[in-house]
Amino acid sequence: MAKAERPLFYCGGGVINSGPAAAQLLTQLIRLTGFPCTLTLMGLGAFRPPIRSSSAWSACTACTSRTGRCTTATS
Repeated sequence: MAKAERPLFYCGGGVINSGPAAAQLLTQLIRLTGFPCTLTLMGLGAFRPPIRSSSAWSACTACTSRTGRCTTATS
């Protein structure tokens, strides 16, 4: 993570399914690193924005297997 050019946490329903402790740890990690975070629709509620540079949610709308990148629609 230290060498990432544009780090971003992209979190989903796994955080919710793992329980409140996972959501608390995610929030601590976001605050500790200062990296932005965005959530999938299934991950809503994993942390409470506003956390600086974080988005409320993001949905992957078009992933390409060749590049591994996705086009997102963000609210």
